[in-house]
Amino acid sequence: MTTLRDVAKKANVSQMTVSRVFNHPETVSDELKELVFSAVKELNYHPNASAKALKNKKTQVIKVLILENISSAEPYYMRVLAGITKKLDTLQYSLQLSSQFDLDIDTCDGLIVMGAKNTDHRKLAKLDKPLVLFGENPYFDFADTDNQKDIYQATIYAAHCGYEHLYYIGLDHLETFAKKRRSGYEQAISHLNKNSQIFTISGAHDGELDFLKCLPLKKNSAFICATDKIALEVIF
Repeated sequence: MTTLRDVAKKANVSQMTVSRVFNHPETVSDELKELVFSAVKELNYHPNASAKALKNKKTQVIKVLILENISSAEPYYMRVLAGITKKLDTLQYSLQLSSQFDLDIDTCDGLIVMGAKNTDHRKLAKLDKPLVLFGENPYFDFADTDNQKDIYQATIYAAHCGYEHLYYIGLDHLETFAKKRRSGYEQAISHLNKNSQIFTISGAHDGELDFLKCLPLKKNSAFICATDKIALEVIF
């Protein structure tokens, strides 16, 4: 296994210089950095992530906290987790999953929180670690799509495909994403000069959409759904 000493010998510099290139590159000249990086590439050297983490008092672990029932979560969650894992691998970080608030946050460097509700925000604010939420909210940094714009475009697209009757099935939550998606539908309906036809449910649990079977639905209708899971329930 190639060591730091091997890199230093190949670059004809001290081990301290190699260490400075990795940890404090701003203190090293471009000429020395070029020598070290050339040796690193030639020897195919990879720094020991665990040792580096220990030295810097880091865990090299990011925890993903999922605050909803995983068995009923959206089907795209697995693809999201796969994407997170792939990116963390390139940064030499590991991923840990948790569904409990009483997690040991000292064993991670930060958190990605999924499925958080408004009622969770106070607890999240008490976590003394950097965190980002997967889902639009007014309190924390987040990653999300443009919820209002996306539902607006979906509704307009359905109309352009020739569907005359556009039904929206949303969530009766007070979460930001739910309100924004409904707003996108209402905006599109207003622009199309059509009547708004909105249904709301608490989720997409078994039997919750049975009421659709009793409705006098018109032909040439399309359903605009707030989530993938609702859409799957409508299809099946």
